[in-house]
Amino acid sequence: MHLLSEDAVLAAVGANLRIYRTPLVTYLLGSDVLAIVFEPGDRPDGTGIRDARHVAVTPPFPDEIHTLLYPDPWPGFPTEERAVLRIEGYARLAGGCVPLGSLRRFGTSWDPRKERLFSQTFKLDPALPFGLLDRIRSAVPPLPAPNVPRLDWLRLLPHDPVGATSEFVTAWYADVHPPAGPHLPATAPMPQALAALHEAISYRRELLGRQDSLFAPHELRLDAAGRLLFGAENQGCFAMATEPEGDDPPVWFLREDEEPELKPLPLSQFLLATMLFEATIIGHYTMHGLVWREDKDRMLTGLRRVPLPNREWLDWQSDTYVGRGLVVQLTPHDDTGGTWSFSAGARRREDLRAVEKFRNH
Repeated sequence: MHLLSEDAVLAAVGANLRIYRTPLVTYLLGSDVLAIVFEPGDRPDGTGIRDARHVAVTPPFPDEIHTLLYPDPWPGFPTEERAVLRIEGYARLAGGCVPLGSLRRFGTSWDPRKERLFSQTFKLDPALPFGLLDRIRSAVPPLPAPNVPRLDWLRLLPHDPVGATSEFVTAWYADVHPPAGPHLPATAPMPQALAALHEAISYRRELLGRQDSLFAPHELRLDAAGRLLFGAENQGCFAMATEPEGDDPPVWFLREDEEPELKPLPLSQFLLATMLFEATIIGHYTMHGLVWREDKDRMLTGLRRVPLPNREWLDWQSDTYVGRGLVVQLTPHDDTGGTWSFSAGARRREDLRAVEKFRNH
């Protein structure tokens, strides 16, 4: 393995060098190169090397770096500066920096209300050898693994989705401790299902989601039609809305200049489906890929299907399975049924091994 000194990395960036250091990453910005130097360690949902194919950066972002990474108003039409900027990755180890190769933008998450990045993911090309990946991860001892989350919440379905959601959140995120108060009060009334979920979340912001994030209680508001806006897609494509009162009100997706889209699930079931979906995104450990039809049933051995319709469209064949510290969502990848796409989330890295061995790379 070839290691470069930090001076060599600085020289490779070239002219007009600006250096921005944060706790987990150093940004080296030159005239036409952005080098990102990651600190070692295993941080699957934060800044660092996520897996053999992906790295990610999360806040804090220096202002100039945030300006470069923040997405354009019209995706696919980059500014001239972004079109020529080359992004290279490095990991800092004892004795020097190991080159990770070129980084290609792969996924972006941001808060459209505050115009701030949540995260920027890059794809590695080529993928890291597993020996190097293990060396980067093990350079800093990992935190103790949490206990396997209980599945007691399944007994409450389908008759009590509100209780099931609260118990799932409590069990799945038992290792995430609530912040100390005081906390800002809610700014709008909430129906019982949403209030119960926020009580279970207990002001833990990382539980609010990353793909389709929920608003914290003090961020709730009513729109001009009196609907309660309780969340939004992470790129501002739609807002999630419901009625501020009622036993189990409906849910709408609101898009600019379009009619409200009524979702097939009432709020109580929609919230549980959303939390299960987000568990495959903020797992703490996650994996996505394809599985052959003949391997699908073997991958699901020991898992239990959640008796809940898909939150998007009732005619989708997506199903959610849980067990062994896992949440797995499966969807047919094509009309032939030959392959299925999956997203899996776990609170412990070892629990993903049951899925990884069946992934079709």
